[in-house]
Amino acid sequence: MGWPFVGIALFCLMIAVYVFVLRMHTRLSLYKGQRRFVLGVTLFFTILGVLLNVRMWSKDDVYWPEETTYYKGVLLQTPRKTQRSVQCDVLLQSYKVDSTLKTINTPIRLVLPRTQKSDCLEVGMGISFHGRVERIRNSGNPDEFNYARYMRYNGFVGTALVWNSAWNSFVLAEHDRQKLPWLERLRIETLQIRNSWVKLYQGSSLHSDALAIMTALTLGERSMLTNELSKLYSDTGATHLLALSGFNLGILMMLFNLFLLRYVRDCGWRWPVTLSLMLLIWGYTFLTGLPSSLVRASIMCTFMLGAVLLRRQSITLNTLALAGGLMLVVNPYYLFDVGFQLSFMAMWGILTLQPRLEGVLKVSYPCLRTLWKLFTVSLAAQICTAPIVMYVFHSLPIYASLLSLVLIPLTSVLIYGALLLSILQSIWSPFSDFASQMLNLFVDVQTFVMRWGASLPYANIEGVYITLLHILLAYLLIILWMQDKGRILRVRNGLTCLLLGVMIVCSVVTNRLDRVGDDVVFYNNRNCPAVHIILSPERSYLLCANPDSMTHLAYIEETYWKRRLKSQPLLLPDEYKDSFVQNHNGLLLSPHVSVLMLCDNRWYATISEHKMLVDYLHICKGFRGTLRSISKAFRPKCVVLDASLTPYYRNKYVKEAEEVGWDIYDMHELGALKIECK
Repeated sequence: MGWPFVGIALFCLMIAVYVFVLRMHTRLSLYKGQRRFVLGVTLFFTILGVLLNVRMWSKDDVYWPEETTYYKGVLLQTPRKTQRSVQCDVLLQSYKVDSTLKTINTPIRLVLPRTQKSDCLEVGMGISFHGRVERIRNSGNPDEFNYARYMRYNGFVGTALVWNSAWNSFVLAEHDRQKLPWLERLRIETLQIRNSWVKLYQGSSLHSDALAIMTALTLGERSMLTNELSKLYSDTGATHLLALSGFNLGILMMLFNLFLLRYVRDCGWRWPVTLSLMLLIWGYTFLTGLPSSLVRASIMCTFMLGAVLLRRQSITLNTLALAGGLMLVVNPYYLFDVGFQLSFMAMWGILTLQPRLEGVLKVSYPCLRTLWKLFTVSLAAQICTAPIVMYVFHSLPIYASLLSLVLIPLTSVLIYGALLLSILQSIWSPFSDFASQMLNLFVDVQTFVMRWGASLPYANIEGVYITLLHILLAYLLIILWMQDKGRILRVRNGLTCLLLGVMIVCSVVTNRLDRVGDDVVFYNNRNCPAVHIILSPERSYLLCANPDSMTHLAYIEETYWKRRLKSQPLLLPDEYKDSFVQNHNGLLLSPHVSVLMLCDNRWYATISEHKMLVDYLHICKGFRGTLRSISKAFRPKCVVLDASLTPYYRNKYVKEAEEVGWDIYDMHELGALKIECK
C-alpha cells in the first residue's frame, strides 16, 4: 500500500515546485492563459498517474488458496526451456473452490519439469494442473536482483511448481478462447504467426548462430541465443541491436519510404498508403510480443506518419513525451521497465545531444559526413544511457560507438536479408539456399567484428556499482552541458566541478558502506544450501551441504562476492581447523557464531550428558531424523529451515520445534538470513 502514498507525495511535490517556479520566474514569457494551461495539464496527468498507480497496485493484490487446487488457463508466450525445467507464462481463467469453478483472469509463472511432454507446449494451448499457486517471493540473498518486483511490474502475481504427473495440455476450445481479453487474444494469435515464421527460418540453411540472431533481430525471439553469444553482444555494447526498437522499425520505414511513401507524399493517395503503413507497423509490433521499446518506436512512427499526412514536423521532444505519456497511461509499470528507460533516454539523447555533437566537426565529403553522423548518433545514445547501463548491468562498454560504424550496416543487411529469405523460402528453394549462405557469411563477419572488439583492452569495464544519486548527478551534468545560454555558460565550469565533487564524495561514502566484516549469511538456494562466515573482505569461509552443487551459487558470486569481497571464500571440508574457524562434520565454530548444519543423519544418534549450546541449527534436505533426538546433544537458539526442504518436512520440523520450544526461521517464507555480528 506504499505506492499510492508515494504518488500523492509526488503530486504535492509537483504542485509545490510549480508554485515556486511561477513565483521565482515572474519574467517568463508565458502569458497567464499559457501558465494556467501548463498547470492544468500538470495536475491532470499527476492525478491520473496516482489513480492508475492505485488501480494497478490493487489489481495485483490476489490471495491464492493455501491448499492444492485445480487450475485451468492458457499459455500466453512461447515456453522458455532450460536444462531441467520449462517456464510457462499462463493466464489463469478459472480455479476450483469447494467443487465450483471460480473465474479469474490473472497471469502467473508456471514451472514444469523438462520432459518430452513439456517440450511440446506452444503458445495458445490450454493447460490444467493440480498445484498450489503462491505469491512471488524474493530469495532475500544479499545484493540479489529483485525478482518479485520485476515480475509484478510485468503483470505476474503468482508462481507455481508442478510435477509432471499433475498437469495436462489440451487444445483450447473456441468458447474458452472468446473469454480471453481481446488484447490477449490478439497477442496469442500474432505470436502463433511468429512461431510459424520461426519454423520457416528453421527450415532454411541457416546455421545455429545465424538462426538465433535472425529470429532475435526480426521477430524478438531470443530463446535460441546461447549464453556466449549474448555475452558477446553485451561486452561490445551491441545488445540494443538485438532488442527490437526504433532501429528495426527505422529500417522498415526506410524501405517503405523508398518504394511507396515518397511517391504519394503530395497526392491524395497518401491517406490510404499511410494508414496501411500504420497497420503494418502495429501488426509487426503485435507479432513480436509488444516489447516496450518497440511500442515506443511504433507510437513515434505513427506520429511521424501522421505528420506526413498533415505536412508537419515529425519527430520532436513533444512527440517523445507524448509517446511516453500514452504508454504510461496504458500501463504505469512501464516506467520501471529497463527497456522503456533505455529506449527513451537513447531517443532523448539523439534528439538533443546528437545535433551538438555533429556540429563539433565539419565534414565536407558526403561519405565521411554519413559515417560521422552515424557515429554521433550512436555516441549520443550511449552517453545518455550510460548511467542506467552502469546502474543495472554494472558494466560499461567503451568501444560501442566505434563498433557501431560496422555493426549497424551489417545488421541492416541482415534484416533486409531476412525479409528476402522469407519471400524466397516460399517461392524457390535454390535461391533461398543461396540467401541463407549469404546471411551465414554476414553473421560470421558480424561475430568476428564483435569478438575482435571484445578482445581490445578495456573493451568492457565490469564491476561498476553506482547509486541512484550517481544517476541523478550524471544526468544533471549531461543537461548542464547541453545548455548554450550566456548565463549558464558563465557558471557551467563551476557547476561541473561541484557535481563531480559530489560524485566523488558519494562514491567514497558508498564504498565504505559496502564493506563487509563479521557477518554470517544463510543463503536461500534450494539447490545448494550454504552458510557463509565473513570475517573480513579478505577472509571468509563457506560451509556447503553439497560442494558438488557450487555452480548454483554462481549468481551470488556475481552479485555479492565480486562486489563485497576481495577474495573468494574458502570452501570448508568435513574436517578443518585454523586460528579462526573450526568445522567438524557440519559443526562450525567461529569467533562470533556457532552453526550446526544437518544435511544427513550423522548426528542423529548423538547423546551427550552436557548439551552443547549452538546459535543456529540449519536443517537442510537430506536430514530424516527428528528434532527431539537432536535435542539430546544440542540446544540451539534458533532453528533455520532451509528452502531445500519439501513442504512435508518443513511442516514436520515446524511442529517439532514448537514442541521442543525452539525459535524457528523459515527461509521459504522469510528468505535468506543475514546476521551482523559487529
